[in-house]
Amino acid sequence: MIAPLATLLLAPLYDVQRVPAGEDSVPVALAGSKVLGNSARGTWIWGGGTSVRHRFPGDSRQLIAMGFNERGDVVGYELSGKQKRAFVQANGALTFPGALGGDFSMGVGISSGGRVAGDATTGGGSTIRSCTRTAACATSARLAATRP
Repeated sequence: MIAPLATLLLAPLYDVQRVPAGEDSVPVALAGSKVLGNSARGTWIWGGGTSVRHRFPGDSRQLIAMGFNERGDVVGYELSGKQKRAFVQANGALTFPGALGGDFSMGVGISSGGRVAGDATTGGGSTIRSCTRTAACATSARLAATRP
């Protein structure tokens, strides 16, 4: 009797909250106390409270968020047919950094300093898994890539 009671008392306590983003929503990342997610209405960020903030209202492109930082900068990819093209939304501007000569790129994380990590293909079709770039850089030629 004492062992089960001690287990309950020592178990971590969680505050479960419902994210008001709709039943079709999928949370994808955390940054501090904020949650990033995707839904049929688009990418959203929730920081508590009774509503989410949609990142690209009225944008008809299919933008899928993958990561974000404390400042609210978001990275991910645009899905167009079967192609995926990386995007970075930082400082109010939406940019598409391109790929490393190939036709696929995807941002998966962004640091507080604006450094983006993701995947891309080269002109020869090889997939590079650790691409990084700074948010200030707008061309794929400036992507720094390393193999894992």
